[in-house]
Amino acid sequence: MGGTPCLSDIETYLAPYGRFFGRAEARMLAARYIQGLLTEGGRKSVEPMAQRLGVPARSLQRLLNRAVWDHHGVLQAYRERMVDLFSGREGVLVIGQTIFPKRGNHSVCVARQYNDETGRMISSQTAAESVYAVPGLAFPWAMDLYVPTFWARPRNEEFRHLRQKVGIPARIRHQERWELAISQVDLAVHHQLGMSMVTAGASIGRIAAFRDALDVRGLRYILEIPPETTFFTKRPVLREYKPKKRGRGRPRKRHRILDADTPPVSASEEAIWSGKVTVDTHTAGSGTSSDTSSRLQSVRVWPAEGYREGVLHEPVWLVRRPGVSRGAANGYRYYLGNHPTGFGLEDIARATAACRDALACRNTMIHDLGLLHHEGRTWTGWHRHVVLVFLALGFLLENRTHIHSVV
Repeated sequence: MGGTPCLSDIETYLAPYGRFFGRAEARMLAARYIQGLLTEGGRKSVEPMAQRLGVPARSLQRLLNRAVWDHHGVLQAYRERMVDLFSGREGVLVIGQTIFPKRGNHSVCVARQYNDETGRMISSQTAAESVYAVPGLAFPWAMDLYVPTFWARPRNEEFRHLRQKVGIPARIRHQERWELAISQVDLAVHHQLGMSMVTAGASIGRIAAFRDALDVRGLRYILEIPPETTFFTKRPVLREYKPKKRGRGRPRKRHRILDADTPPVSASEEAIWSGKVTVDTHTAGSGTSSDTSSRLQSVRVWPAEGYREGVLHEPVWLVRRPGVSRGAANGYRYYLGNHPTGFGLEDIARATAACRDALACRNTMIHDLGLLHHEGRTWTGWHRHVVLVFLALGFLLENRTHIHSVV
């Protein structure tokens, strides 16, 4: 990042957001906080930044928790500004999550949760995030703190007290991570963010409700899925499941369960690919990054999630890509897409490039801007820290873009 950025440059950058700060003190502290995030080296929690900047730690802490300023308005203005500067027709909205490891149980919404990166349960906060990526550039679009179920139980006296202590608003209730992701997608649509597709990893791509919600909104997606995801190879005919009658006794009471005329099969079973092969025509020189000669196998399928309860999903294209060993199951990666005519290697390469740019953006926020360094004790403090990290990254992007345009 190049040492300590000039405070006057940051204040100029923050000028369009001035109307959201109630007093000059809050505007000055926000500029100082962003300067601390942009300064190289050391932790980016309040006390180390205050020492490096030569300001009282209480002042920066007050900015996060007690000072009067509208961080919701700042975030909305940030989105409008980024749309004006960087939105494009080839943009991809990348859905993911960020884990904030925590010790103890005093931070807002902390719980023992499964971490995909470590493959185990850890004490952490979890945030649903979305990053917007255009070729060679990505910026954070939204980040929402996940509220575990027991943090939302009004009858649980312990967590009702904790909610009051950390300042969780009464309107905030538990939502699944995919529901938070859909609300972020809706924000992108509302702000007219140019999206050619939505993409995500297997942890959310496997959720049929998320895919159905994108279908309802008429949005195109390419989502990676786990190999054990099940499908029908033809439209299923559902009928009521009738268990065998018992010889004696009263009939067993059951909920209504449905069965299909053909059993579902998982994406990794060879039976699903028999006679259903499409050779992708995109080869080297078409803009793909690597493994451009791979043959894509595609088949039209019907997702099987929920069919026992009578849920029928729209048909989608299931694609497997061979020859990719890292993170693949049996040498394949599996993708779902809802475009009527299917999708090919170039589409997957564009989604993969967007995920790579989004990961780089996320790593910049984590390793350079101290996204995970804040204690995150209160609801307001956590969200204000995230907003200020967004602004710090926006400052970097605007300056990089300015430099490139001058050159």
